[in-house]
Amino acid sequence: MVFQSYALFPHMTIFNNIAYGLRIKKKMPRAQIKDKVVNIMASVGLEGMEDRMPGQLSGGQQQRVALSRALINEPSVLLFDEPLSNLDARLRVQMRDEIRRIQQSLSITSIYVTHDQEEAVCISDRIVVMREGIIEQVGTPRDIYERPASCFVASFFGKVNFVPAEIQSIDGDNIKARILGGEFTIIQPGHKIRLDRRVEAVLRPEALEILPENADGIPATVSRAVYMGSDIEYTFTAAGQKILVQAPNPKVAGMLQEGTDVKLQLDPGALHLLDS
Repeated sequence: MVFQSYALFPHMTIFNNIAYGLRIKKKMPRAQIKDKVVNIMASVGLEGMEDRMPGQLSGGQQQRVALSRALINEPSVLLFDEPLSNLDARLRVQMRDEIRRIQQSLSITSIYVTHDQEEAVCISDRIVVMREGIIEQVGTPRDIYERPASCFVASFFGKVNFVPAEIQSIDGDNIKARILGGEFTIIQPGHKIRLDRRVEAVLRPEALEILPENADGIPATVSRAVYMGSDIEYTFTAAGQKILVQAPNPKVAGMLQEGTDVKLQLDPGALHLLDS
């Protein structure tokens, strides 16, 4: 297990922290323990730190020690309890990629608990979303993000617009709906949508394209624009609804002013309907 707080022994050197499980559980010869510890320290970038104490290491280095201590026992299952929550944003990304690389190279089944949605999507093969101890959905990261099973799951993973959808007809997997004043045919296999129920359309901010006012699309007006560096986060008013849109590359595309009238283009393939 890799703990959230690292749980390293403060009175032991890094070498002895990592070797602890082998000495207690495996009772290996000293020479074999030394070889295994040196090898695993090299694999996580801790070469030459054998004689240091935990207090002399950075947070990222301590987390590598905790990971090495768990891995050296060659477990069949590895448990992670929010292991990166104490690190800063840049180091979290670095360690996230490192954990994924090591897990893949060693092929160890791992259960990883996190409240960081981006971390969950980037590191997982399958995600289990839980709410108050109840499983809401199990699926691949793409399933969870693009085809959420509930409004809770949809809002938990990234920013999202929930837009009322008026169902006009249902023909098998094909659902014709009126959304933001436009008519769309949505293909949604295995749906449980009914004509007599209130339905919400799940619409991600990056799935909308901003067009000039004279183009074909959904009429909208800029009510707020926030520069985010790599993109601009717009809030539009369209058909009486507030719609969040992420527009990439502001250095090239420029930035719209509040009050600007535009058209929004919506790809039906980006829509997902939920029975609310």
